[in-house]
Amino acid sequence: MHIDMNTPAMTSRTPAKKTLVLALAIAIISVALAPIAQATTTILGAFPKISVSYGVGTYTMVPPTSNSPGPWSYTSSDLKVATVNGGVLNILSTGYTTITATQAASGVYTERARTTSLTVTPGIPTIGVFTPQSVSIIAKTFKLTPPTSTSTGGGIFTSSKPAIASVSGNVVTLLDGGVVEITATQSNTLLFTSATTKMSLTIVAIAPVLGTFGNLTLMKDSVGSVTLIAPTSTSPGPWTFTSSNLAVATITGTTLKPVGLGTSTITALQAHSGNYASATTSMTVTIQAALPTLGAFENVTAPFSSTSANTLVIKVPTSNSTGAWTLVSSDPTVASIVGTTATLRKPGATLITATQAGLGNYGASTPVAMTLTVVGTPTIGAWANIEKVIKDSDFTLVPPTTNSPEAWVYTSGNTNVADVVAGVVKIKGAGTTTITATQPASATWAQGVATLTIRVLGDIPTIGAFAPMQATEGDA
Repeated sequence: MHIDMNTPAMTSRTPAKKTLVLALAIAIISVALAPIAQATTTILGAFPKISVSYGVGTYTMVPPTSNSPGPWSYTSSDLKVATVNGGVLNILSTGYTTITATQAASGVYTERARTTSLTVTPGIPTIGVFTPQSVSIIAKTFKLTPPTSTSTGGGIFTSSKPAIASVSGNVVTLLDGGVVEITATQSNTLLFTSATTKMSLTIVAIAPVLGTFGNLTLMKDSVGSVTLIAPTSTSPGPWTFTSSNLAVATITGTTLKPVGLGTSTITALQAHSGNYASATTSMTVTIQAALPTLGAFENVTAPFSSTSANTLVIKVPTSNSTGAWTLVSSDPTVASIVGTTATLRKPGATLITATQAGLGNYGASTPVAMTLTVVGTPTIGAWANIEKVIKDSDFTLVPPTTNSPEAWVYTSGNTNVADVVAGVVKIKGAGTTTITATQPASATWAQGVATLTIRVLGDIPTIGAFAPMQATEGDA
């Protein structure tokens, strides 16, 4: 295209018109000379699956990433599940629907679309407060009011302790005093899951004041049965009894029957009556084996020797039980015991206690005791003879060595020669005498005896001079 700016037509116009014509010409030339633009493919990112619970109301979608600036629009394949307003989903029901996100063409970018799934699951209903309640047992029944809920599902009530409060429909029957937990369970619907909530129901009743229910101990086969006596109570309610160990004792009504050895807990239950709650108390019944009948456990005296083994088999009492015996020495330094054999350690006395273990229908025996006396024989050392003269002073005897602790007692066989008083010898005349030293026997020592001879010489006479003499044969 060519425009001649010097043509008469152009030159005859005003300057303003010339400028407009020039601009128009330049624009036409630019368009004519510009290259033709090529369309560009829109590239979309992922459109993740969507899952929500009913009850959220709305959900704002995040479109896929894109290299295009084009605007987005959305559609739902099932308008009963969810509708779309702009990029916001309106959740209407549970179910499944396909969401299509479409990005419009923009400039050189083409229109593109992505789909994803929307899953709406049942929601959790919002449950109102299930207020704890307190009611007197006198009312006998109590009507439950269910808590508010965003769900229309039906509900049931249950009691944690049907023996105290039972439930039928929404009516609670008050059976006893105490605290129970009432559970309200709402069933699931198309839109909501099931749900539960709980509340505490206190049934007010007077607690009875109970007397003593004492423990009981019986010997096996000593009685065939025992009549149980219920403890005193401020409530008039009836009593029932149960045994925790039927191998030991059974109960029928108020009759307890011993069955076997051992212990059982006997529970006494007083039922609710009037304004009074039920009450329980317990005691222990012990069924023991019969005591064995024992013979005498007689005292024993045994000699102690420094040269023998010093063992002694203890004879246990006779018994109608075959249970094993256990023997214990009160002083093992005198006699120690293993089984029924005593080892004698030294002279002395010790108490031997015997107990027979329970076996079969016989229980352990009552401990019985006897005294074991170990008697020692003194070992006496040598005692040398003594020689004195009649004028010697009194002297104290030195006794022989001995292992007995008993005191010595002395006697003289001839008090005209020498006498002994408290261990002191008094010389009386010439001659000989036998001194006997005796250690008396005691509970744990035999008698010890030693002797020696005291020889007392007479006084040496004073003799005058014995002058020499001369005699002639024939002298008279």
